[in-house]
Amino acid sequence: MTDDQDTLLINALADGELDAASALALEKRLVNEPELAARHAAIVALRRTLREKIEPENAPADLRERVTALAAAETSWSPAPRRWQASLPRLFVPALAAAMALGVGLDRLWLSAEAPDPRIASIIAAYRRAQIADQPVDVATSDRHVVKPWLARKLPVSTVVVDLASEGFPLVGARIDIVAGEPRPTLVYRRRQHLIALTELPSSAIPSAHAALQGYSSEVWSDADRSYVALSDVSPSELALFAGLFRKAAASETSGGKDGGR
Repeated sequence: MTDDQDTLLINALADGELDAASALALEKRLVNEPELAARHAAIVALRRTLREKIEPENAPADLRERVTALAAAETSWSPAPRRWQASLPRLFVPALAAAMALGVGLDRLWLSAEAPDPRIASIIAAYRRAQIADQPVDVATSDRHVVKPWLARKLPVSTVVVDLASEGFPLVGARIDIVAGEPRPTLVYRRRQHLIALTELPSSAIPSAHAALQGYSSEVWSDADRSYVALSDVSPSELALFAGLFRKAAASETSGGKDGGR
């Protein structure tokens, strides 16, 4: 594959434009090719900087006045065909000008206010791939004493793993997801026929939030050492319940509770 093709692929991955199979193949390459992973990380960092540094532009006062006048003119139109036809060229020109003017800076507005965090985009993509995969985890077991050392062998950090089976959220297993070019641990829990993916990130990596992300329920929170993103197609209330239970159990484990908190 040529360097130009690699550049197109890593840009498409950062934009969330690759299909599931292509994204998975490229993410495997990122794990094994440090130079390619560094290029992808640089693109992600640039996008993040643009979102953080470029302020959205307000529409000029004269443009707002023209749009307001256009709306007022629309309400005063007569249904008579001849008058409508006569008004069309006169109204179309300022409307087109307004649309073109509003288009200036829309990319900045999108970057600063609407663009998803690239880490969140990676987590959503990983969740979707798991939904269509034969196996949604790399290690399939409900035993956290198997999951935890398996992750420890793969990653340089210790992952918090708790058992929530008694609360109706049994552990399914774990996998390694590539989040914005970095390998991150993802625990998978089950709620009836639904899966909950819980990805662990460095502390305070993402602001806490409760939101719907591309049709999925999500919970994002941080503790003193880590940040977490929980994603699922369960209802928001059930995911909030899961997050509360996990936080309680994790706090018990990290404080040295009995049997690791569960």
